[in-house]
Amino acid sequence: AALCVATGVPAGLVGLVPQPSAGQVNQTNEGNPNLQVERARTITFGGVFTPSFAPGLSFTADWFDIRVRDAITQPATGDILGGCYNPALNPGLSASNVFCQLVGRNPINGSLNGAGDTLGAIRLNTNLGVIRTKGLDLGLNYRVNVGQGTINFANNTTYLDTWNFQSSPNAINRRCVGLYSVDCELPRAQVRSNTRLTYSQGPFDLSVMWRYISRVNLEPASTATGTGANRTPPLTTPQFGGPNPASVLAPFRSIPAYNYFDLAFAVRAMDNLRINLTVNNLLDKQPPVVGGQVGGTSFNNGNTFPALYDVLGRSYQLGVNLRF
Repeated sequence: AALCVATGVPAGLVGLVPQPSAGQVNQTNEGNPNLQVERARTITFGGVFTPSFAPGLSFTADWFDIRVRDAITQPATGDILGGCYNPALNPGLSASNVFCQLVGRNPINGSLNGAGDTLGAIRLNTNLGVIRTKGLDLGLNYRVNVGQGTINFANNTTYLDTWNFQSSPNAINRRCVGLYSVDCELPRAQVRSNTRLTYSQGPFDLSVMWRYISRVNLEPASTATGTGANRTPPLTTPQFGGPNPASVLAPFRSIPAYNYFDLAFAVRAMDNLRINLTVNNLLDKQPPVVGGQVGGTSFNNGNTFPALYDVLGRSYQLGVNLRF
């Protein structure tokens, strides 16, 4: 209660602060003319396998490890709230804590909602962030003659092993693989793949593509304790600052694996003319409904994540390629 008062809640309204509209805390951000360039260390290695005993078959594998330092970032909402109000991250609940200094409340009702009621009233972009991602890209291609035509099989799969984000040395090093939340923002599926099967004969091509996105879950809460380098356990797993799944409707806590199928037909009507017809999302798969409060507002729109899942349903695309 004392910390709430020290960070702008009127003494008589502790415990009675109104919830932000639409579950969204308002923020005010400022530019920073002192920003420097980001720097990255990128390690990749891979190989291609084309066996002589199977003409038309090729397999590729590429491992990547990318660490961006001096990343241009700013504290996530959960970093600020958790860093200020969680005693495990702010021992003694001191109002002088760096994150508490980023809380700007309405002096009348203590809210973080509306003009002048903001979280991060002096929040700046800095070069204090670190982003780390690792994973494996796999590719498989096989082409074989069948009768008067040919069949081509192609698969590209990405396995995401690591996607960590730390906005500053004082913030949580948040692990976001297979998770989504206000702080992890967009769901980062561990496995994504595209598989296409095409039959070609003469001027005609017919293909079907299967798009796969693995299951993702809401970022869980945790009870990690300690501060700085002495945190126990190390803050490399989701914890306080992410949403508590118990406060979120059960259907919004996870998104099952998604499968989309696209059908495409092409004909080379003349040497310089090609006509393409594509049916996207052939089975009219509807997007997951997760509400509008479980992810960052840049990605969590219309009660789903339109940057990742198809919100249009079945759609048709006609294309004409003319060379002259």
